[in-house]
Amino acid sequence: MESTEQSKKDMIDLCRSLYANDKDSLNVIEEFERDYRPEKAIWWFTRDIFLYRIINKALRLQDIDQLYRMRYFITHLHAQLVERHRKQLQEGSFCGNILTVYRGIVVTEFEFAPLKNAVPGQYMSIPTFLATSDLSSKASSFAVTSGGNSGMLGILFKIEVDVKRCQTEFADITRDSSEPDECEVLFSMGSIFKIVSVNQDKQNLWNIHVKCTGEEDLDLKGLKDSLQKDIIQVNPLFSFARLTEKMGKYSEAVKYYTMTSNDPVVRSNYEDLSAVYNNMAGCFYNMGDMQSTLEHANSSINLLLTKYPDHPDLVSSYLHLGLVHYKKLEYLKALSIFKEAVRIQLKYPKTYPARLASCYNNIGLIYDEQKHYKDALGMYQECLAIRTVVQPENHPDVAGLYNNIAQVYQSQLDHQKALDYFRKAHEIKLQTLSPNHIDLALSYQNLAMSLRFNGQYPEFCKEMKNAYHIFSKNTSILALSETQKMRAFLMKAERDPRFQSEN
Repeated sequence: MESTEQSKKDMIDLCRSLYANDKDSLNVIEEFERDYRPEKAIWWFTRDIFLYRIINKALRLQDIDQLYRMRYFITHLHAQLVERHRKQLQEGSFCGNILTVYRGIVVTEFEFAPLKNAVPGQYMSIPTFLATSDLSSKASSFAVTSGGNSGMLGILFKIEVDVKRCQTEFADITRDSSEPDECEVLFSMGSIFKIVSVNQDKQNLWNIHVKCTGEEDLDLKGLKDSLQKDIIQVNPLFSFARLTEKMGKYSEAVKYYTMTSNDPVVRSNYEDLSAVYNNMAGCFYNMGDMQSTLEHANSSINLLLTKYPDHPDLVSSYLHLGLVHYKKLEYLKALSIFKEAVRIQLKYPKTYPARLASCYNNIGLIYDEQKHYKDALGMYQECLAIRTVVQPENHPDVAGLYNNIAQVYQSQLDHQKALDYFRKAHEIKLQTLSPNHIDLALSYQNLAMSLRFNGQYPEFCKEMKNAYHIFSKNTSILALSETQKMRAFLMKAERDPRFQSEN
């Protein structure tokens, strides 16, 4: 366990560096260093000072370095909010089962675009701590006034909360606030809401009605849980590495995993060190670095084999190792590795059943490459049977499976069925991935190629452009390679009348 004083020092040093030229803020930082107590976390957060600005900006931008350095205060703030939430539910502090609160915000047109196109039933996640008011007039007044600037839009959120079922921690913080005259309800980071409606009123104010009913998207909930729990676990470096990996920032995750692997406590435990190497292998695989994937997967496997030849964690490392050989077109070797993973996993049927699904999926990939299409579809059906039980229907792994089924149909020249499954996969990824996630770019690319095979050329060009825009913002080996190829292709397509819209 790291020193509390060290985590506090990390935070204070960051705050001083960010406000080095602001004397007033430096004075408040000194006051915080001298007087702060964990039971006053909400009070400090509600002061219009450095804490609120730094933390919510870091959460909004997913700045993992700053979040890590602010972990000292975030831990206390979340813990106090959880305790207030528990106590208020026990005491029946909320009138009725439905709580309605409001929040006015101002965003750029670019930031608003995803919300503008949102449809009822879609889920949205707000990464920051969210302060709300029970007065719609106050919230809308802020949004209307601040949204009058050129290029800025005012948004009023109406939030309905099923008090007993909502999975997000929230509490009435009026008594804890630095401004007790204002009635505020504070939601913890990563709150998940279901969109009811989006419309614009006569004042050009956008009204977004959302609900929190406990029916949250499970993948967004997974990210919320990572934000909340990983920050405060025993080994914060490993936790932040996992969080960064979940966000698709693989090179940053490798940095944290490397630091973790040098921790003497981690190195003294073969299972922990093996887990770090295995996760690094996954990151390198997603970055397109097959050699590093191979090295780290083997390091993970060798650590486990020396202690326990049938250790259940071997399955995950074998999956990474097999995928490398699959990418190298060494199908028989990959198939042998995946079958060994199945053998081990079947010994632990109740432990990580999703891993068995991954084994079947990967064996299906090999059968597909060997043109054994019937066998491939059989493996994919075995995989789907497991995933529909242990994972929600819109889980990213289900999207990957639909994508693989689509590839089989495409190989069989059944392009319409292929397009149907690519669309199923793409709809899930639109719901569950961040807008610039590289997997979303790959999904746009697959959808585009299927549209081309079906003769839908303008639509093909549109989806290829969507893929290109995401690839161009990523720095992985895969993204750089795809960006160059797609730029050349799109330039060529601009001169081909088949790819032009009929409008």
